[in-house]
Amino acid sequence: MKIFLAIYTLIVVTFLGIFVGCIVLLSPEHHKYIVKTGYTGWVEVTFEQADSPPLEKEHGTYVYHIPASGKLKTSSPMIEGNLRVFYLDSDGNLTETGRNEETIHAVGTRSHSTSYSDGRREDFPTVVSFFLGSKEQWEVEAEKLKQGI
Repeated sequence: MKIFLAIYTLIVVTFLGIFVGCIVLLSPEHHKYIVKTGYTGWVEVTFEQADSPPLEKEHGTYVYHIPASGKLKTSSPMIEGNLRVFYLDSDGNLTETGRNEETIHAVGTRSHSTSYSDGRREDFPTVVSFFLGSKEQWEVEAEKLKQGI
């Protein structure tokens, strides 16, 4: 009976290990954007820029250190995944900005290529962008976009 219980336990633990492993391997990548506390405006990341450094990766999460301009270039390719944004204060503390609908607006990805009649093709880099700010700040920005300002 003890042998049966030991074999049964081993089988259950093995299947649980395989199941958890599959979940981890198949889950989307995580992306952690870090901006200075108080930043409001567009955040834009341009990928696959040969003259730029790759993204850091901490514990399976890509880390984006966004400069004061809000624009970051990286040699890393764009990989789909979950986006989280954090404010960094002067003491080095991180605070998550909040839910997407509250502070992160108009998340988008753009990429394209142009083909010419002589057979040439020009590829443009992939860019991820979003507006970081309150709902009210986003409404002002969205109105500017509508008016073409």
